[in-house]
Amino acid sequence: AGQFGSHLPASSLTGTGLLPQELEDKIRYVGNTSKTGAYLALLSSSKRTEMETLVHEMEYLELSQMPNYQEIFLESLQFPQ
Repeated sequence: AGQFGSHLPASSLTGTGLLPQELEDKIRYVGNTSKTGAYLALLSSSKRTEMETLVHEMEYLELSQMPNYQEIFLESLQFPQ
């Protein structure tokens, strides 16, 4: 999604290992979804209520506070050969 995502070919995403190879034919650009969400929140009271409810169901997870996060992150940057 978004402008950045529109410039990433599916083969690049799967070729670097960012996404599994099996998903390459399922990847598609969906546009600027954050802007669409903002429009929905402004123009639809039912969608705005739905978003407000969803906010309370979300959980924030501070990855940098997890044990060994930095080591796990660095190991995960290894791209396949």
